[in-house]
Amino acid sequence: QHDFVRGIASNLPALHRRLLESYSARCNGDWPRGPDDGYFFQRLAYHLAGAGHDDDLVRLLTNSPAWLDAAFQACTGDRQFSADIELALSTSAGQRPLGRVALLAARQIVHQRVESYTDDDLETLVHLGRAAEALSHARLRSSLPERTEALVRIFEVTRSRADHQPELL
Repeated sequence: QHDFVRGIASNLPALHRRLLESYSARCNGDWPRGPDDGYFFQRLAYHLAGAGHDDDLVRLLTNSPAWLDAAFQACTGDRQFSADIELALSTSAGQRPLGRVALLAARQIVHQRVESYTDDDLETLVHLGRAAEALSHARLRSSLPERTEALVRIFEVTRSRADHQPELL
């Protein structure tokens, strides 16, 4: 469907803007109050970039602690936020010095938070029924050996639980 729409759309940025206007009306222009519909928090950055709202995207990711918290809750971790920062870095606003510095600082904050979780913390998250969040943190670890160790530990804990979900890994 995505490829089909891209193929027939004569003005893709206008379609992104229409979607943004619809969501904006739904949350009164306050993005962190958007709907947790399985799409909004996961794709808002993509649509802001697609609409050419590069400065708005950088402001959302760097000046809105409420967005960071809401996206963390909706996406069960920082992985989507980290991907959104990478997307923003590729935009015109992310290439300008101030935007780039702000985005790099936001990325560093996310990575520091991720690195602060020990393997025991990740296991605790699994025991609390928050395996997706534990996986999000583990997958963002910068060191491949540490990332692998964390994923193995999470797998071992989930395997021992009645709600084992091997597809998580």
